[in-house]
Amino acid sequence: MHLRAIEIKERLLGPTDFEVGLSVGHLASLYNYDMDRFKEAEQLYLRSVQISLNLFGPTYSGLEYDYRGLQRVYHELGNYSEMQRYQGLFDYWSKERQRLRSLEPSESSDSLEFLDENNIIGLTEQSQLLMELLKEYKYQFKSIFESLHVDYNNENMVNTATTRQDTFNVNFGGSSTMEASRSTGY
Repeated sequence: MHLRAIEIKERLLGPTDFEVGLSVGHLASLYNYDMDRFKEAEQLYLRSVQISLNLFGPTYSGLEYDYRGLQRVYHELGNYSEMQRYQGLFDYWSKERQRLRSLEPSESSDSLEFLDENNIIGLTEQSQLLMELLKEYKYQFKSIFESLHVDYNNENMVNTATTRQDTFNVNFGGSSTMEASRSTGY
């Protein structure tokens, strides 16, 4: 059943889509933990890792499952050098995740405390890049915006879209640097 789901997702979404990677990782876990099909699990985990790295980068939360799974696979296969390699990758991943967590402002801190002249300049540059990206998306997805009755020429288009959030079930919240769930990618 998992293989069939993967085939369908690959056909509809492409072989490197997040949903494909998620299903591949789930099948790898099934092979690894429930069926003792370690060689097949290895190939699936490696594919899932590659998809995750390409889509989300080296700090993606879902990599934890694949790295832990690969460690178990290599332990069961007696390939201790690869097991240690993935332990090292997991350790690096853990440290990077912790480092990113430390960079996020805490909920209890005053959100303006961290702003100094350098941070404001950095935020301004980021804002400009984001606005350029928004303009590119506006052009690229003009027909979609129009079909959703979003005022395409409105400079406050993002505000218009957020007021329609409930209608289209779009989530604009969350952190841009940390993902919390393998199943959602965020």
